[in-house]
Amino acid sequence: MGAKIIGDMRKDNTISKTEAKRLISFCSTSGPTFMVGAVGIGMLGSTAAGVLIAVSHYLGAVLNGIIYSFFFRSNKERASATPVRRRQQGLLELFTDAILSAFKSLAIILAYIVLFMFLTDLMHMGGLFSWIGYPPLKALAKGFFEMTVGCGALSECINLSMGLKGVLCTVVLSWGGLSIIGQSMSMLSGAGVSMPYFILTKLTHAVLAGIIALLLCGCML
Repeated sequence: MGAKIIGDMRKDNTISKTEAKRLISFCSTSGPTFMVGAVGIGMLGSTAAGVLIAVSHYLGAVLNGIIYSFFFRSNKERASATPVRRRQQGLLELFTDAILSAFKSLAIILAYIVLFMFLTDLMHMGGLFSWIGYPPLKALAKGFFEMTVGCGALSECINLSMGLKGVLCTVVLSWGGLSIIGQSMSMLSGAGVSMPYFILTKLTHAVLAGIIALLLCGCML
């Protein structure tokens, strides 16, 4: 959702490329319902683990945004004072455009989720993950492609403590997987945010959130 809003603001020339880069460094996050409900309670069977994941994820995003804002603070680029002119539309036409935009965004998201879930399962059945003997590493490898599959695999690692599962799930969710990267880049098309830059922001977010989760897990679990 953050990538969608930033992409729309950039297309409307409401923000500059630099501002888009700053915003995406801390606005590409998962929803609290998914982290606490689906991952914490549904997969890990622990509300505390879900809260740990959500708190660490959002604190990591804020810290990530502060770091990238520091690098861009001296850039004087601003959005044009003249917004993009649009023809006048009636209420019904605006409502129709909103519906079409929502369906398009939903279709993009679902297509990427299905595609990467299918590819991850195909690689699993094809034995491409079999060379990884340690189950948590295998789960992280799956999470590299699709975060839901990765978190589900981590929840099945019986040798991991609940705290460590929470930390690793935080890393996977903050990275988001190639699926999330594809979804976000589709929404950011034309916004001036390059894929290498976005991947870098996701990597640093994953590292920061993982460190925060590691520090908090002893207090919350």
